[in-house]
Amino acid sequence: MPTIYLSIGNSDNKLTQEQWSWYVKDMHALVFQWSLNTHGIWFSEASSQYQNACWCLDVMSSVIPAMKRDLAHLAHTYQQDSIAWMQGTTEFILAAKDERE
Repeated sequence: MPTIYLSIGNSDNKLTQEQWSWYVKDMHALVFQWSLNTHGIWFSEASSQYQNACWCLDVMSSVIPAMKRDLAHLAHTYQQDSIAWMQGTTEFILAAKDERE
């Protein structure tokens, strides 16, 4: 089960604040439509000159092509060039006593 990070932004100010809020809401709906688990949602700091958002989620590999089509359509709907997609496999680092203790 891949872990995906999805990021959107409005650093070029193509979107008004209202349009940005709708873009985030629509992205959020897509994330929860496809997600098996959502690990976190992050936004740029409130006083930043940039607007960005990021979601971390687990998905079934079989839904990735349909998910990418939906994301491409969403980017087009909001006049965006792209949505960032970072995919990886989660590795758990097991606890171990520090040998120096």
